[in-house]
Amino acid sequence: MNLGRVLRPKEPRNVKITAVVCAVLVLVYLVGAAFRPWSPKRGLGLIFGFLAAFAFIFEMLYPARRPRAWPLFTAKNWIQVHVYLGVVALLAVFIHAGFTWPHGTMGWALFVLSAWTTVSGL
Repeated sequence: MNLGRVLRPKEPRNVKITAVVCAVLVLVYLVGAAFRPWSPKRGLGLIFGFLAAFAFIFEMLYPARRPRAWPLFTAKNWIQVHVYLGVVALLAVFIHAGFTWPHGTMGWALFVLSAWTTVSGL
């Protein structure tokens, strides 16, 4: 089996959309952090935390796509959204934390589980 063929994106357009969304999120972080000290507890930091949480909740709906694949219509659409939204969710976790390492046991547990979930999905 050719590894390059397996790892090649099935829908290159979705990779580009994901890259643009990620770039916009990082830009929002950079602008927000330039005007106020970054905190995961308030403002944009809290919004990115909610974004990550809601994205991961949507990710968990993947098994519920059957029998009609509602609302994304096909299993292919579901898997594409599932994979690429996982990348956006992990980026939102990093931004939520202000691109700093987690503090405490719970912070590390959430960080490691988020990273593991996203990497294993890719």
